[in-house]
Amino acid sequence: MKNELLDKGIILPSGEIGKDKINLVAGAITQPFAEMVWVTTGGDMETINRLTDILVTMNTPADQGKLFKIIKMLYGLMGLPFSGEAEPMDADPAVLEYFIFSFTADFLSALGGLHIPIAARRGSGALQCPPLSATLRRLHVG
Repeated sequence: MKNELLDKGIILPSGEIGKDKINLVAGAITQPFAEMVWVTTGGDMETINRLTDILVTMNTPADQGKLFKIIKMLYGLMGLPFSGEAEPMDADPAVLEYFIFSFTADFLSALGGLHIPIAARRGSGALQCPPLSATLRRLHVG
């Protein structure tokens, strides 16, 4: 798996992680994720705050692998494909740590951009996804 990370430029020949490549991959997959979270929750800030809390509080060395699996599961629940470029990010602890950091920062940034325009359309019959809300409530710790 490390060879795949090296081949994709996620780990550089020097052994350092390729932060630019990780940022590029995380940025590419985060915007559609944030948009779908917003739409499926109907802009419900309680649910979005729970998800944000999970992304932040589980970003620890002990939980990052689980958090990566939760992110992939949420993609599936929302009918979004998980990027093949992002798939191997959990093969190296330093890569995974930086990927989750970048993904979370991009998610929060995307939500900031989505908040106003979509909030104005909140009553427009946006798709609701009660299973997503229930899943996030069950996953929430604290």
